[in-house]
Amino acid sequence: MILSGYHTLPRIPMYWSSDEDKGVNIVQKCMSRNKFQNIKRNLHLSDNSLLDKNDKFAKVRPFLNMLNDKNLQFGIFSFNLSIHEQMIPYFGRHSCKMFIKGKPVRFGFKLWCLCSSDGYLFYSLPYGGASMKNEKSSLGMGGQVVRDLLTTVKNSYSHQI
Repeated sequence: MILSGYHTLPRIPMYWSSDEDKGVNIVQKCMSRNKFQNIKRNLHLSDNSLLDKNDKFAKVRPFLNMLNDKNLQFGIFSFNLSIHEQMIPYFGRHSCKMFIKGKPVRFGFKLWCLCSSDGYLFYSLPYGGASMKNEKSSLGMGGQVVRDLLTTVKNSYSHQI
């Protein structure tokens, strides 16, 4: 799956194609197409009976939390920090899918990211639209996102944001 982000083909089964211009040898040697499709079909990140009904990202929340923990495992080691939004391309159906006109990635999921000035991701929060649970703040949505992201920084005054 990670390789498909770098070497894109129109359809997943093309990675196992015997055509010279489509097939990818490293994928073919790693596992069979049927085994890959079976794993992809049956892979679940959380128990459906334990999902939070108010969290639109409940099915992937354990995976997002694991990624955030791994990204923070060495601490926030950069002096200059950046907070920005990142789009993850997605063209399927989901209530949190965003459309932003004039952007290179117009359809997908929006993540708010806390990064170093050279691009290392420390922490991210998915944006679930207007239905997200956040108390009304005098800071507005942008200020609230900055506050939420900076809760992971132990001493935010020792960094330049």
